[in-house]
Amino acid sequence: MLECFDYDEADPDVDGAAAVATIGWGKAVAHEDDILLWSLSSVLDLEQLGLVSTDSYRIPGPPATMADLAPIFHPAAFNILETKMDFAVDQLRALHERLLVSSPSYYDDTGAELIKTHFSARNVIVFSVVFFQLSHRYISLVHRPSFGSPDTSVALLLAVAFAGAARSPPHKEVLSIHTLARLLEEFVFQNLDNHMLNFHATGLSRELIETLQAAILIHLIQFMRQAGETRDRVRTTRLPKLVSISRKLQLFATKHTHSTDWLQFVETESRIRTAHWIAMADWYQTVMFHMPPQVAVSEMAGDMPCSLDIWNARTAEDFRAILQPRVVPLHPWSIRRCIEGLMRPGGLGGGSGLTSVGWQFSMSDLMLVVFGLTSVVISAELTLAIDETASTWLAALEQWQCLWKDATRSLDKRAITSSGIERYSHEHAELLQKIIEVATTEPGSSKPPYLAGTGHDTVAALHEFLVEFCQPGTA
Repeated sequence: MLECFDYDEADPDVDGAAAVATIGWGKAVAHEDDILLWSLSSVLDLEQLGLVSTDSYRIPGPPATMADLAPIFHPAAFNILETKMDFAVDQLRALHERLLVSSPSYYDDTGAELIKTHFSARNVIVFSVVFFQLSHRYISLVHRPSFGSPDTSVALLLAVAFAGAARSPPHKEVLSIHTLARLLEEFVFQNLDNHMLNFHATGLSRELIETLQAAILIHLIQFMRQAGETRDRVRTTRLPKLVSISRKLQLFATKHTHSTDWLQFVETESRIRTAHWIAMADWYQTVMFHMPPQVAVSEMAGDMPCSLDIWNARTAEDFRAILQPRVVPLHPWSIRRCIEGLMRPGGLGGGSGLTSVGWQFSMSDLMLVVFGLTSVVISAELTLAIDETASTWLAALEQWQCLWKDATRSLDKRAITSSGIERYSHEHAELLQKIIEVATTEPGSSKPPYLAGTGHDTVAALHEFLVEFCQPGTA
């Protein structure tokens, strides 16, 4: 469960060579010490490209397939991106100067010049291809077919670039970009605050949703850092803000209409995915630190995210072609409805459970459901209700395991290992089962540190719990 990105495979849809060609509009000159080669070394065959042991390279223009994948990789987008990044750099520099004066906890010994170096249009393209190669399947939040269009928010461009840098091999620019993490965090969340101040005038705009998505990406990256001050700040300040905003915008209840209009679909699905990733971020820290959830399963009444092939459809025609053979809605279930179904006695075999509508749940669906179960189980345990409800949750987890077997039965090992974070869902369910069993031992028994405390500062207590109670390879 605590593994991170092991056995990753690059997304075959993302042609890294073509993305390289976009930089400089067919006039790119790269050097072996360049961040370009370091960043893409894990996703490109550099020898095949002829980019090894050569001082300079002339790279042809990108093929149409790569330009169609995301607007940011289209040659015509480069000038617009440069203008946006110049604007972003000016804003980041101004914010940097204000924070040095006004925020005692803000410190930066790298100098403001790094801002322009690291957040150039060229670097944004480099790190974006790494993000879509390696992270998009883990965090399928960003709408790739529209990313980099003239309307894409500056906050999202910066956040995706930063997320790509987080997955890049070590290099001087990759390493030093992390020194700007706090600045970028402040920039994105201040932008989010400004959008919320104007919400009643502007409504639920694309820029607001994309800025919220940028804040989610920044939160997830900062949350994983081994820095106590940073982790504490995002846990106690940033995440509560994201949850509060989602409630105010009523994102947790978002549902698709039956319209086949692609733009309407993208707008609605963007809201759905934003809501679910905020809930996931909350429920993830619920189990990691044994703390009460902020997002209640009962409010997750909106549609669950659709399948990734629909989300990644590149055009309206592709979208309708994928959708046409389907005789059911994009997703007929919500997390709330799923968990209510799992709680019904005899749900799988009695005609009242999750299989009665003939819906085939995916690994991604079941990941969301098991994290939702985490929320209610930890809540029951912390509110001293676990003894009375344990049998219900154990039965629900047993049914979930049956659904997991159905979802993975026809998949080979490679399909599972390349699926993203959802491949750990089975192990997460087993951990949750073990938490219930240990929490319902005889009265008076001493609890392990993980269950004895609430809101741990590190994952040390969870690690000790795994070592003591979980068999190797099962949680």
